[in-house]
Amino acid sequence: MAILTDQECKDTVEAYTAAKFSKQEAAKLLGVGETTIRRRLREAERRGIRIDNSLAGTQMFQRVQQLTATIKELEDHNNKLRKEIITAESVKQLIHGCNVVFEPPAWLTKKATANTRGVPTFFASDWHWDEKVEPAQLNYVNAFNRDISIARAKRFINVGVELVTQHMTKAKYDYCVFAIGGDMLSGNIHEELRETNQYPIHITLLSVADMLISAITKLHDTFGRVYVPVVVGNHGRLSRKPVYKNRAFENYDWLLAQIVARHFKGEKGVEFDITEGSEIFYSIYGTKYFLQHGDDFIGGGGISGPFTPWMLGDLRKRRRQDAIKQSYDVLIMGHWHQYTPLRRLIVNGSLKGFDEYSKHKGFDFEPPIQAVWVTHPENGITVHWPIFLEEPGKLFRSE
Repeated sequence: MAILTDQECKDTVEAYTAAKFSKQEAAKLLGVGETTIRRRLREAERRGIRIDNSLAGTQMFQRVQQLTATIKELEDHNNKLRKEIITAESVKQLIHGCNVVFEPPAWLTKKATANTRGVPTFFASDWHWDEKVEPAQLNYVNAFNRDISIARAKRFINVGVELVTQHMTKAKYDYCVFAIGGDMLSGNIHEELRETNQYPIHITLLSVADMLISAITKLHDTFGRVYVPVVVGNHGRLSRKPVYKNRAFENYDWLLAQIVARHFKGEKGVEFDITEGSEIFYSIYGTKYFLQHGDDFIGGGGISGPFTPWMLGDLRKRRRQDAIKQSYDVLIMGHWHQYTPLRRLIVNGSLKGFDEYSKHKGFDFEPPIQAVWVTHPENGITVHWPIFLEEPGKLFRSE
């Protein structure tokens, strides 16, 4: 057993006094056991170091009093913050009072009506709004800016609506889906984008919101009901490197969707389903869809190109979803800017089209495309329409 010093005895007596003569509280102050306090007090008394109420003015007592007051202040502050904390749910309530948990309306879950052609899906992703692509750097086969973005987005909706309503016999639909797959604005994740983007990001946010509102309004006027599932992409993230916790909230795509949803608050027949994660599972009649952005599929070199990471990623996701009894039939995603409609996988094109990055990486030329398809209640997907957003062979000149 270590020999006690006079200073240790004095400290013990002062702590005992500061604790209002509670051995248990004195033990907490000194970080020792209550038995140790008893032994030290006996030794202090043996050495003539007595308990004195005047010790209440010593340095230790004053320090304890200060710490006690600080702890009380922090506890009060913490309780105040707990009452005022803004959770994801309260943020959504603050923005537009939407439901904390998406509750599908009856028209999303009821059986198909008689003689319906099904449900058309308009897949909007990878718009990269306000990114600039210089035609001179691409042998004039493409260009991109605000004006071109607006023209292509309008063409996507107008041509898509025309195909669905005018090129199908007895075109009758229960509702339509406007799926938003992320990367709707260029973002600032790379220094070159920050320098070359046409406008600051908050101005971009308002501009693309106006276009999405216009698009959804057109679909609502045409089909009467619109379901809008939304996932975020990687270009809208606020951090330079990808994040996985709070991925949706730390992303301009999420804020964009909330702004647009606020516009349609109370509008009968427009239902938003905005993810708080990275994926959305929904069903059209009996066909189960799994919507995500697609940036977690990595690879794509070699003769198979992107098909290897697509197939491998799809396989892994199917295994995971099967394990939790949330299997799906069709995976839909953007990110890759390569329109590819397969039986169990649909990859969207982009509004931007071929750019400097694609050229220097040796990727195949891909014109700007957005996907439209129809889901039949009995036969699943019955038709795919790639909406080409520019005339074939068009050359662009620098402004």
